[in-house]
Parts: sequence; C-alpha cells; structure tokens
Amino acid sequence: MPDTDQRVVFLERDTAEELLDLVDDRPGDADEDLLDAALDAIEAAGDGLPGEAQQAVARGEAVALGLDPTEAATVRTLILENHEADPGVLRSVGASIKSKLKAAAKKTRRKKR
Repeated sequence: MPDTDQRVVFLERDTAEELLDLVDDRPGDADEDLLDAALDAIEAAGDGLPGEAQQAVARGEAVALGLDPTEAATVRTLILENHEADPGVLRSVGASIKSKLKAAAKKTRRKKR
C-alpha cells in the first residue's frame, strides 16, 4: 500500500521554477543555490506552513507543494545524484509544480489590478 503521509514543502517561486526545470529535464545550467534551497525545503517539510509562509503563498510569492515520502525521496535523489529514480513520480511532481506556479502567477496578476 502506498504511503500517503504528505508533507508540505514551502518553495519560493524562483526555487520552484528551478526545481521544475530539473524535474522536466530542461536544458541549461542548474542554479545550485536554488536547488540547495529546494533540498532544504524538502528536508524541513512538515504537516503545514507557518503563518508567514501561508501569506507568501496567498500573495503568489511562493508555492506550497505536497510531497509524499516516495515523491520526496525521488526528488532528493534527482537533486543530489542527478538520477531519475522513478520518471513517473517525477512527471507527477512536475505537473504539481506547474499547477502551483500557474496559480501563483494568477494570484500575482490579480494583486496588480
């Protein structure tokens, strides 16, 4: 039975975009600082977000990504070893990041009106 114990990972938008580039295997040089920040966020993930992080997500400045232990381990392996342990899991995580970034962009546009 799959483990559904999801943890909430808080990522600034630029960090989420860099992680998406890596997950989607897009060409270009990876920003190691942003990937380190993503790794730190995965390691620090918990059951929820503190108020300040919730506000950043609400403003569209950041995203909150739910990862189960398998997804977190797969992304960690990709960041640390540049190895796609489970491409299906990475596709799913990539789709989730895209969706969260799209929602964040929409919030930002709404705020500027």
